[in-house]
Amino acid sequence: MPKMKAKTKDVREEGKNSIFGANMKEISKRKRDVATVDICHDEEGENVISKKHCTPNNLINSSSSNSNSRADSSLERTQISDGALVSIPVPDRNTLERLMRLQRKTSSIPYSAFPDPALCVSYVDHIYREFYEKEQAYRPGPYLSRQKDITASFRSVLVNWLCTLHRHKGFLPNVLWLAVNLLDRYLEVEPVQRGILQLVGFSAFFIAVKFEEQTTMEVSECVYLFRNAYEEGEILAMELKILKKLDFVINVPTGYHFLCRYLSCIQADDQLRHLATFYAERNLQEYDMLKVPSHHFAAAAVYAACVQKAQFGDSGYSIKVWPHVLEEETGLREADIIDAARTIVVHLHEVPELKLPGSSMHNSVVLKFSAEKFGKVAALPLPSV
Repeated sequence: MPKMKAKTKDVREEGKNSIFGANMKEISKRKRDVATVDICHDEEGENVISKKHCTPNNLINSSSSNSNSRADSSLERTQISDGALVSIPVPDRNTLERLMRLQRKTSSIPYSAFPDPALCVSYVDHIYREFYEKEQAYRPGPYLSRQKDITASFRSVLVNWLCTLHRHKGFLPNVLWLAVNLLDRYLEVEPVQRGILQLVGFSAFFIAVKFEEQTTMEVSECVYLFRNAYEEGEILAMELKILKKLDFVINVPTGYHFLCRYLSCIQADDQLRHLATFYAERNLQEYDMLKVPSHHFAAAAVYAACVQKAQFGDSGYSIKVWPHVLEEETGLREADIIDAARTIVVHLHEVPELKLPGSSMHNSVVLKFSAEKFGKVAALPLPSV
């Protein structure tokens, strides 16, 4: 037994001295400690170090930590290039910020250098490029000429009821926008009788809730909301009929996607966000806004909100009515959106009640944005566009 132990020890010592022993361990250690980098050039002609196996956070942490023990100008990293070890200075924060802008290809949204991964900075521009391309294909146009039993007033009442349901349930904002989109796309291709219009609208809302929310409504709860006017089977059958008619295409860009994008571009404060959202949601009920493309409609709502802030906001308000970043992002000049913005304001000036024979109900969007949660923006004076 002692001989066997000695032999095992010799083998271990031999392995440490072989290329598969100490050298491989050394290479593994270098792979862990060394940041492999490339050198490229930015638009200013300066050298920029792009990362492969390192992250900007790691580089900044390494350059900022232990600064007392290492001079910031002499801090270096090594890399293995063609079998030789070379030294490259670690980039400072300004260089890394230029690197991130270079990788983002100059995004319109002024994100910080190292944003939350949930913001999807690396491909948010690609996402919205797809939205712009698909917007026209899934944007409903005017359709009442093909509907014999439905008027714009009945549609307004229905959308107002969906807004009420959305407000009471506390669903995500995009649920309402998607539900109206599904409703209008279905009415564009399918004639509907007035008696089942509410069933169609709620079924579209039910689909949107299932698509956007983590927890949905029970069908029995839907029957209760209709006061037993419709059975569970009728609701599910209408839901399936809508999906088949729309070829199960649910994931479509809505005006809410563009609204969020434009507000983020100018880093809008809470009041400006609430104003723009109020102006947009209030005009979801208006049939004549269907002729305006989704991104154009969202841009007009943001423009009207910016005008209101400029006319009635704080004296320290410095945002331009139509900043260059929005003109670049939307591709629209101020002259292109002013007509749509005026139409939005005209609808806001209208009496906030929807009256049909035998019915009277308050506008749900006005009630929603009259709450303290939304800064009571519905009570603010309307802009002059």
